[in-house]
Amino acid sequence: MTTSDPYSPLTGLFLGAGASYELGMPLVWGLTKEIKDWLTPDQLRKLNRGWRTQGEGGNSDSIIDDLIRALTQPEMHYESIIGYLESRFRQVQGKAPRTPQILKEIQDYSGLAQWLLEMVYWILYFRHLLNEQLIEEGLRYFEGIAGLAANHRPLWVFSLNHDLMVECIATKYGIPINSGLTGEITFPLRDPQGTRVGELQAEIIRGDEIKQFGMPFWQPGTNGINLVKIHGALDVFYWNDSNDLVKLRPTAPDIHGVINSLRVANEQMIYIKPGMLRPVKATNYITYQDDDGELQILGRSLLSGAHKFGEAGRGLFPGYFLDCFRSNLNYLASLTCVGYGFGDDHINKVILSWLEFSDQRRLVIVGPDAKAIPPFLLHLARQVEMIPSTATDYFARFASTALSEEERKQKQLRANIISHGKEKIIEELQESLLRTIQQQFQKLPLAITVDRATGQTMVDLATVAAATGVDLAQFTPREQLISDIRRWLLSPEVRPDGEPPFGNPRRQMLDDSKNRTEAVYRHMIVLAQQAIVAQQLDGYNSGSILPADALANLIFDRLEVEKPNPEAPTVEIDTLYLTLVTEDNVKTEFTVEFGFPA
Repeated sequence: MTTSDPYSPLTGLFLGAGASYELGMPLVWGLTKEIKDWLTPDQLRKLNRGWRTQGEGGNSDSIIDDLIRALTQPEMHYESIIGYLESRFRQVQGKAPRTPQILKEIQDYSGLAQWLLEMVYWILYFRHLLNEQLIEEGLRYFEGIAGLAANHRPLWVFSLNHDLMVECIATKYGIPINSGLTGEITFPLRDPQGTRVGELQAEIIRGDEIKQFGMPFWQPGTNGINLVKIHGALDVFYWNDSNDLVKLRPTAPDIHGVINSLRVANEQMIYIKPGMLRPVKATNYITYQDDDGELQILGRSLLSGAHKFGEAGRGLFPGYFLDCFRSNLNYLASLTCVGYGFGDDHINKVILSWLEFSDQRRLVIVGPDAKAIPPFLLHLARQVEMIPSTATDYFARFASTALSEEERKQKQLRANIISHGKEKIIEELQESLLRTIQQQFQKLPLAITVDRATGQTMVDLATVAAATGVDLAQFTPREQLISDIRRWLLSPEVRPDGEPPFGNPRRQMLDDSKNRTEAVYRHMIVLAQQAIVAQQLDGYNSGSILPADALANLIFDRLEVEKPNPEAPTVEIDTLYLTLVTEDNVKTEFTVEFGFPA
């Protein structure tokens, strides 16, 4: 469909957590697991004791126990837990008379709900900062959104996600983006001593403007994305006693600039109270010093829990976000929901009402498990299309360029890593690597003999060097290598950790050349394994890719062997063909070329 007619029927996107999953953002249960794994009952009680000793009051033991009961319920995800605290707050708030104990309970329930919500903010915040490279590399697979934006002007994007993935995609493909804020404002940035070192630009809209005119989104025919973050966002804040709304601008016109704006706001917008060494902190707020030296605050906009649109102290904005979705949805003839599980009743009601209004409207539901139409839409089944697909596979339909074979392999490897976790992938990669290296090393002629008179083991390193082109004296320390081989071959004793050395080979095995040779192979394999373990993919977090050349470099570095000179002749050991097989039997193959100096 083209857009020569600005009033052609438009298709819009509705994004749930699954839409950002392939860029390293967590799903609801993944985020819940992170919170619960860290916030154990012992950890929570320890934190509460610390709050008390720091003069911050802490919470009553009974309320901490109440939160622990919620945290240990396996069926409750983080939004349910926050919703439970909000409900308890409302229940206690309705009690009379308001004794000091009741007032303390009101304060505790409200404070813990806000604290958990801030924890969600920080988890997502660090996902952005620590995974910038992973995010940028993954944007290639979202090119289709640029194709949709070219054919639907403007492309309406409604999102439940707090992340900045839409902003990153728009930046990558040069798509203008309008979040409904047209004014400009700057905030002072300071170093840890409080000295002003720069400023951060942001967009702003005043509450009075919204009441009078609404948010000025682009009209039909305008090129770009109209973006509505219904549940708030990491880069959107309430300002001026929650009367106004601000959205951070990128610090540079690239992906780093988009993400860096979060870091700058959270680390360099500070207020240091005279006589204090650390900046003033407030739960779910950024506190900063304005140019007049006064304390100001920015309220984080994330909405979660059971009462997202009924939060006190947030002005008109929470409810307005939902109204904005409801009213602007009417511009669309078709809505594509990507990665949304239909778990928000307030959203479902809006979608149902929109779809029921006209039999010409269409709803497309995209997700890996999109098979059955949600029950509340069954009476409109003829207007609903289900597409079982990941977000990237779906958006690939609208991309201008097809993925190369290498890009498809990298995409599959990314999916495996994000799905199974980096620890599991490291383990599987190690196992595959060890099997392959063992097979390769077993092709080498290693000469090991034992002097039966003295029991001394001799390893003919010259034979190995001749076969590989590598002087094994470069292994550091050479003497330690030989000493370890002798100990492993001859010692029947177990290691200090109680495990036998490679199956505890005994002296009677020495007549078996195969067993003696395997001990040397295993030592080399351990060195390669240590290279992987030592590296631990620290360059990324919660999902990353270990390129083949990086893997080769790690092994060279660990073995302290000179890397091959591309211009020098080499003696090739066979190519390592590594196959990563995950539990769901998905295979990803890639290679490592080993060439040693001649």
